[in-house]
Amino acid sequence: MKKSFFKIMLSFAVTAFVVSCSGDDNGGGGSTCSDGIQNGDETGVDCGGSCTPCADAVVELSGDVTEDTDLDASKEYSLTAAYIVKAGASLTIPAGTVIKASGGTAAFIGVERGAQIFINGTAEAPVVMTSSSETPAPGDWGGLVI
Repeated sequence: MKKSFFKIMLSFAVTAFVVSCSGDDNGGGGSTCSDGIQNGDETGVDCGGSCTPCADAVVELSGDVTEDTDLDASKEYSLTAAYIVKAGASLTIPAGTVIKASGGTAAFIGVERGAQIFINGTAEAPVVMTSSSETPAPGDWGGLVI
């Protein structure tokens, strides 16, 4: 009786294991460029890698930051005017974020007294703040003003 019960339970466990591991959770493996999930070689949700860039891949930065704001490293940012972090607000820039500025010295990131900025770059994934020009030069943008 015990051997029979053990065999039945073992058969059930093996069947459950085989059925649960028989396919991929995303329906066939690899990345798909329209499934609403960042998977495969995508660098954002349905963007990057073997997928074509999303229409909103470049986000414009300008104006005032009045509440806590987190940028997304999977998007490219275009700094087109002054972007001021106001007192009481914070700006978090994750590792790997790229910010390209245009508009000369009028395009800058400013941090007021009482505001915070957290730039979390690493050696492997630095935060890059640069000019959008093909050949960046001094004066292409205003920089980071604290």
